Amino acid sequence: MTETGIGPIEAGGDFTATLSELPESWMNDDNCSWTAWWNAEDQSYSMNFVRGTESDDAPIVLASASAADPVTPGVGPRTTEGLGIGSTRDEVRAQYPDAAEGEAPIGDGTWLSVPGDGTTIFFEYYTGDQANAVTVTTLDEPPYEMCG
Repeated sequence: MTETGIGPIEAGGDFTATLSELPESWMNDDNCSWTAWWNAEDQSYSMNFVRGTESDDAPIVLASASAADPVTPGVGPRTTEGLGIGSTRDEVRAQYPDAAEGEAPIGDGTWLSVPGDGTTIFFEYYTGDQANAVTVTTLDEPPYEMCG
């Protein structure tokens, strides 16, 4: 996970081309044609990525890895510093002292944001002190839902 994306999924990339290069376990359907998703076999976490909705060939604007409570620390992709799902606020701040805190517009969640060059990494906390999700996006903040 870097400031440009997660693995082969990069912000600004081609949605259709990226999806075609991923394993068949990645899903996409007509109801949410702008998003693709994948679930770990053990259900410990999931991943998704989203293109802009303004056109069928809009670039990827978001890649995210997430886990429901209770979070299994250490699952999913990690930054080079070892941060990801399950990382605490203190761990994120230790690596990124200038991380800004924000609140989800819906629900009680909070996040820490780490700006990059045209993108932001969001460490999202739904209920506790362990990150439930890590999102790399060109958007101003992580969306509440991807397909709605």
